[in-house]
Amino acid sequence: MDVMTLAIGDGANDVSMIQAADVGVGISGEEGLQAVNSSDYAIAQFRFLTRLLFVHGHWSYARNGNMIVNFFYKNIVCIGVLWWFQIFCSFSTTYVFEYTYLLFWNVFWSLAPVIAIGLFDRIIDDDILMILPELYRYGRERRHFGLKLFTLYMLEGVTQSAIIFFFIYYTYNTTSARNDGWAVYQYEMATTMVVATATTVNLFNGLNTAAWTGWVFFAVSIGIVLIWLYTAIFPEISPGGDNRFTFPSAYFWFGIIFVVLISILPRYVLKSYKFIYRPDDIDILRSLRSIDPKHDIAHDPAIVGNLQRPGEEVDDDRLTMTETRQSEDPPPRRSLQGRPSYGGRQSMEGGMARANPSQVDMSTGREGTSRGFDFSTEEGGYAMRRVQTHLSERHVSRVSLPAAVEARTPKRRQVSMNIFSSLRRPKGRSQTMPGSAPPTDKKPPPPPPPPAPEH
Repeated sequence: MDVMTLAIGDGANDVSMIQAADVGVGISGEEGLQAVNSSDYAIAQFRFLTRLLFVHGHWSYARNGNMIVNFFYKNIVCIGVLWWFQIFCSFSTTYVFEYTYLLFWNVFWSLAPVIAIGLFDRIIDDDILMILPELYRYGRERRHFGLKLFTLYMLEGVTQSAIIFFFIYYTYNTTSARNDGWAVYQYEMATTMVVATATTVNLFNGLNTAAWTGWVFFAVSIGIVLIWLYTAIFPEISPGGDNRFTFPSAYFWFGIIFVVLISILPRYVLKSYKFIYRPDDIDILRSLRSIDPKHDIAHDPAIVGNLQRPGEEVDDDRLTMTETRQSEDPPPRRSLQGRPSYGGRQSMEGGMARANPSQVDMSTGREGTSRGFDFSTEEGGYAMRRVQTHLSERHVSRVSLPAAVEARTPKRRQVSMNIFSSLRRPKGRSQTMPGSAPPTDKKPPPPPPPPAPEH
């Protein structure tokens, strides 16, 4: 059927189903940990599956797909520059770069950005993904990873390697870059190529990152900083190196700047054209969040229930995000349970009451208020009080024990409990039955006199 399946269970009878599915989710509940031990992911309650799929699943698929194509791209650019040089050296397998630059390519120069993409990239904020589960279809439609996207990145890598090599090669090959008129040494040209290649790859990976955090800035810049430091220090300690001809050359500085800009320009133009003229729902929502971070997306009728459907062109009227009046109720949309839903959670600051999350006790079948910390309370802004297991949730403090027992115990059971508690009292104390009046020291009033017989 060409589909991926997910199985979720909480008992030993679900182990075979979880192992047969592509993704297995186990619930740690009343039936032990057999399902959890056999699953790929473990959750404490079934309702956590919503955030596991729509937020963490969406993020994971998007960031891993982006990381894979960028990882192959950065190696294609490096190998492409080496391959183009084989045309001019009779395919003698001579490296155009100094060999130590190749040793450190996947260690220092280009590794950090793809790691940052795989760890910290977020295609869109988590609250939007929870409010609009319709965005999950982009993963099912293979928008984040596929053969078409992979081929595009490989073609870009080959094109950029050709731009870097041929522009710098013919720049150094036409006239001498030295003031004394001597011919250019090969590694003067090679140093310009490798620095331009590393700078282009790191900036290109950063351009493909959706969320720029402090770690992403560090990852994109660390490779560029390290290769510049290495280029300045290594020739001074190497017997055959010399920077007296590399750094003073105008070809070195203008060649790097020009090559980097020309290589990144096609991707920048493509992303700008898509964002301006052919945006999808994710582009529109990201733009709206950056322009107005406090916009109430859950109650905006221009968004909720009006997302783009597969194969549908973007309407220009849908791109205009207008402010909605608070008095108007947005049109209901179908929730995951099949009931009409009116979007996100109500804010406590706005005076709207919010229902507490409920939990059903698997042993008794009673529904009560969940007092544990979970993802839903985290999104609503509640402070974490304490992490509770199922056993600690059933524990009631001594202060609230009488009220809790009286509220949860049926009437017949309360009567029997009072009877047994009266039998355990020490002698000398008055024993009262439930429903009887308490004993008093006053004597009961005498009965009224009988009426006089009639004559």
